[in-house]
Amino acid sequence: MSSLVNKITLYQAEKEFFWDNGFIKLNRLLTSEAIDKLRELTYNSKQITKAPEYYTGDFSRIGYSVENAVTHQIYSEENFKYTLKQLIENELTFTESVGFELTPNKRGFYFHLDVASFSFIQAEDLAYSIWIPLVPINTKYQHGGMAYV
Repeated sequence: MSSLVNKITLYQAEKEFFWDNGFIKLNRLLTSEAIDKLRELTYNSKQITKAPEYYTGDFSRIGYSVENAVTHQIYSEENFKYTLKQLIENELTFTESVGFELTPNKRGFYFHLDVASFSFIQAEDLAYSIWIPLVPINTKYQHGGMAYV
């Protein structure tokens, strides 16, 4: 099986940016094969279904625990671990894989803490998120991802 994760060695300035600001863009962390497989997973997943009416925001489809052999391979690969260990000293555990699709021409959804959140994160919890957009983001018309960071 081919690698789905590229090996990225970060410069000290990039690490310090993450430590100071709480976010970093990891260009080309995943291979194009990985992105294709994740697109296929989210498109075909039976866990990703029509968003419930009570959801606010602009989701057309959403699903939790969207994990399979592809996601497992990604977070199990040494290149993935190597990249994250450069940024985070704590031991990490994969807890949730959320997939969602926005309604065309909509801006998205504001991320929030507490029990209505994607992973039930409380404000005092140490947690990290990896945002993997599977289509290009137009920041002029969309929030562009994790706007809360």
